[in-house]
Amino acid sequence: MNSLVNSPDNISRRQLLQRTIAVTAAAALIAPTNAKAVHPKKMQLRVEGDVDLDWVLSLYVPPALAAGFPPGTAGRLRLQYPATSTAGNRGYGDDVMDISSFLSPAGVPAGVPAPELATISALQVAVEEVMLDVATFGEESTRPRKNVAVLGRIIANNPESPFGSLVGRVATTSFGFEWTADGSDTATFKLVAVGAAGSHLTVLREGGGEIVLA
Repeated sequence: MNSLVNSPDNISRRQLLQRTIAVTAAAALIAPTNAKAVHPKKMQLRVEGDVDLDWVLSLYVPPALAAGFPPGTAGRLRLQYPATSTAGNRGYGDDVMDISSFLSPAGVPAGVPAPELATISALQVAVEEVMLDVATFGEESTRPRKNVAVLGRIIANNPESPFGSLVGRVATTSFGFEWTADGSDTATFKLVAVGAAGSHLTVLREGGGEIVLA
């Protein structure tokens, strides 16, 4: 992500948000806002933070997760787009997102890459659509105005998730975010929800990382 910080994309990103905010403000006077589609190739994303097992929602509780995490460790969720891994890509090019959950040492701050002590699951999602919008109301600490939804399909699941094979399921990822400073790519992410349709939903209350929208 280092190349992103020094790229001219910040200007394009600000212009995109300025247009989005202007359209949102105008539309609020006459009708509900409509999210703006962002071409998948124009987004770059890294999100990371600790997850609680009570925020993994499913009709089935895997025995391996029922006992909780070992002492001194934490569950960690990481999203990376475009994907850095190549296994299972199947020719989808750069429009693939890595979603991994793993055990890490407890206490690693959100957004800081944590050591992977043991992999819980590793998914690859072929991204088909990215939607961006700016809400008419929000509070940065709890309800950030800028929000994103990503729609795609799970194309690889190796090692297999504790919930079994997820290949072929619709995948949804949504979150709110605020950049930490004007002109910066680093951001704070709120309520990051990663779902495999008809299987389970994992929610990260707060994460850190970077996002670029060009």
